[in-house]
Amino acid sequence: MMTTPALFLRCLCFLACIPSGGALLLKVWGLASMAWGGAFFLVCLPIIPLTYGWARRHDLSLARALRLGFWGGLLGTLGYDVVRIPFHLAGFRVFAPIQAYGVWLLEAERSSGITDAVGWLFHFSNGVTFGLLYALWMGGRHWGWGMLWGLCLEFIVLSTPFARIFHLQGNLPAVAIAYGAHLAYGFPLGYLVARWQKADEYLASLSRPLKFWGAALLGSFLFGGIPAQRSKDARAQPGTLQVEGMQLNPTWLRLRAAGSVKIVNPGPGTVTVLQPGSGRKMLLAAGATESWNFDQPGIYQCYILSRTRSISSFVIVEPVQDCP
Repeated sequence: MMTTPALFLRCLCFLACIPSGGALLLKVWGLASMAWGGAFFLVCLPIIPLTYGWARRHDLSLARALRLGFWGGLLGTLGYDVVRIPFHLAGFRVFAPIQAYGVWLLEAERSSGITDAVGWLFHFSNGVTFGLLYALWMGGRHWGWGMLWGLCLEFIVLSTPFARIFHLQGNLPAVAIAYGAHLAYGFPLGYLVARWQKADEYLASLSRPLKFWGAALLGSFLFGGIPAQRSKDARAQPGTLQVEGMQLNPTWLRLRAAGSVKIVNPGPGTVTVLQPGSGRKMLLAAGATESWNFDQPGIYQCYILSRTRSISSFVIVEPVQDCP
């Protein structure tokens, strides 16, 4: 029988996890900026470790739920990303929205190494908090419930304006990849939480050095790109997409309202720039600068025509929730 304080703290932790993913939903519904939602989550965040500290002394079941939710959510997020890597290598921009999250969270005008790191941190924050939401109530249940939870998360996202804003409506390959990745998220989460006691004992048996190096590896992944992108970020100009080889710099450019974007080609050869959403095509000579107008809110893909693979950039025109 769960005591009243334990039930209260379990519910409090549950509520404290919601603003993580809720920050994105507030943005796509146009209810609040993602920066505001992210700040609200940071205010709620201390509730979770403080509750865990209390539960380790007074409620071992709650402490176990928080531990397994954390590790299950983290492993699930890694599984979610790993199964998408082949599609990324095949040319699908499956990780692109994560970069947009960082731009929105920092209210930035363009992407950079810092916004990318913040976007990935938000991505893992969602994975962990979704794991906590599940583990708080599903301890010892069959692992299949974890996979169903993963599918439900994707269904919720696709039922919001997110699907329209990121052009997922009618895009069956992208939707299939998303649902498959959420199955890969739900399995490790469901498996750990189903093997309630054994999984907790196994995690406790892992040595501190192993956990330390795992954390260091994750940290280097999240933040290692900041110095690596410093030179690229320094070349980026406000309101400008600059041709650099087979890609445009920056990867994400944000307009606060409808307006124009300069396309600059400082290179030695002529390139063709495409914007498939509107069917536009621009032949840009060496040393030339042209402009594209973006009259409607939304997210627009731009890339350089190439016989080999080119890397897309994106223009965000706010408010994206008003896109047609």
